[in-house]
Amino acid sequence: MAPSSASASDRIEIEGIPLPGSIQRYFKTANAGEFEQTAALFAEDGQLVPPFEQPIVGRDAIAQYLTAEATGMSFVPIKSEVPDLSELESDHATSQRHYLVRGKVKTSLFTVNVAWKFTLNQSQAILVVKVKLLAKLNELLKLKS
Repeated sequence: MAPSSASASDRIEIEGIPLPGSIQRYFKTANAGEFEQTAALFAEDGQLVPPFEQPIVGRDAIAQYLTAEATGMSFVPIKSEVPDLSELESDHATSQRHYLVRGKVKTSLFTVNVAWKFTLNQSQAILVVKVKLLAKLNELLKLKS
């Protein structure tokens, strides 16, 4: 299933480069708690890589993970950019597109700065989303208490 372009109602307005429809819908569906639809934006063997965890591979596993771990969270994209490709660990096929979105994740208990690194294929399906915490160690320790 190839994600199509985002409609005007799907667009999120953030600073930086324009984001493809699949990334726009990632945030919209995740914030709506529509995790099956969020997972459907991934390629069949797509990966979600949460902070401090092993990759979650495949649409069903991603939907289950998001349902268990992301319910009640709010994902707030603030700025988008093309990431420094030297920081990416994988093989760079020319058909892949990379995007970096900085923002916040909010829960009822805390708000933390994060970065989402998206890798998309030619069809704009999500191959990988790596979520990185942008908090300092002392900020993370406050979350634990």
